[in-house]
Amino acid sequence: MRKPARPRPEAPATQREDLPPAVPPVRGGSSRRGAPSADRRRSPGLTEAASGQQRRGGGSGAPVPGRAGSPPAASGAAASSPGSSPASRPARASAVPAASAGTADAVRSSGSRDSAGASGSTELAVFSRRPVSEPRHERTVVSTGLADRLAERRHALARLRLRQVALFAAAVLATAAVAWVLLASPAVALRGSAVTVTGSDGSVEDVQVREVLAGYQGDSLLLLDTAEMSAAVEDSLVRVRTAEVTRSWPHGVEVALEMRVPVASYRGEDGYQVLDEEAVVLETADSVPEDLVSIVAQEGADSGDSPQGALSAQQVSAVTQAVGALDPEVLAQVSSGTSTDNGQVTLVMEGGATVVWGGSEDNDLKARALSVLMQTEAAVYDVSSPHNPTTSQSGLPEDSGAQR
Repeated sequence: MRKPARPRPEAPATQREDLPPAVPPVRGGSSRRGAPSADRRRSPGLTEAASGQQRRGGGSGAPVPGRAGSPPAASGAAASSPGSSPASRPARASAVPAASAGTADAVRSSGSRDSAGASGSTELAVFSRRPVSEPRHERTVVSTGLADRLAERRHALARLRLRQVALFAAAVLATAAVAWVLLASPAVALRGSAVTVTGSDGSVEDVQVREVLAGYQGDSLLLLDTAEMSAAVEDSLVRVRTAEVTRSWPHGVEVALEMRVPVASYRGEDGYQVLDEEAVVLETADSVPEDLVSIVAQEGADSGDSPQGALSAQQVSAVTQAVGALDPEVLAQVSSGTSTDNGQVTLVMEGGATVVWGGSEDNDLKARALSVLMQTEAAVYDVSSPHNPTTSQSGLPEDSGAQR
């Protein structure tokens, strides 16, 4: 008897009718015959369970209705009836493989659906793990009632005012501390040992200057009045013409001195007064000082016991101004000097020559003219008109023998 041919399985439908629409359609198998499908590889346990049921011939091997390659329901009922004839056994035998194939296909389809569902759920899980963006500055509502909000606002303003008051107090304290350090603390106070003196010719010692400035010790350098200190040094030390005081941080000052130079001497009531070019009495000596021009009264003047009555202070000052304008070389050759009542100065040189100086105007120009005339030996040097100086070999300038 010829074995009936196995029906060719139909192409899988796009969507099974017995499955819900949410289940994805079953994909076609592998193109190669006999190659294990992806569903079989993914779920080998389900496939082996289907094969065991096929071998046992249990009820699970019944064909799945609607599945491609499954025999009709009548054939399956005839095969399962106990009173079937031997002639129907070949049909049953042929139906068993078909049912097994259907069961395997169902298992594969189920495995495929499970795999597809698992992969889909995995993809959904992966794509659904996106962080939820939250606002960075999320404002939290503290309270919803108007009274509560107003109370919170009052408290916030109170805290703000308290913070401002605290900052202001800290600033005031810091300013006060800095002011105390700079103005009242010993950090920048004047120290007597830090007073330095420059420009002295030896007639004024550094100790004398420090004694004058002793009253300023302990005061802050920022509060020192340097002009007042300079005036104090000038008034206290007669030998000092000018003094300039500058700060020397952090504890000292520098005093630059310009000294007075003695140029003449005049006999006073208490001795010989040493004078500078401004007729300031620098000191008093018992004897005639050397290397100084002697200021004397005119010949024929009655000096008596009081030489001070012979020359007035203006006359003495006129002589000292004329002598103080001379160059050191010329000054060393001057022996004495005198002045008339109207301030006309006359100088006498060491060799007996006479210098007609005139008034106290243009002293510097007269001194330069005399330096030039002294290169020529003469008896009289007339610089009373510095723009037209003259010399004479004998007698006074009004004599006829005067030479220009």
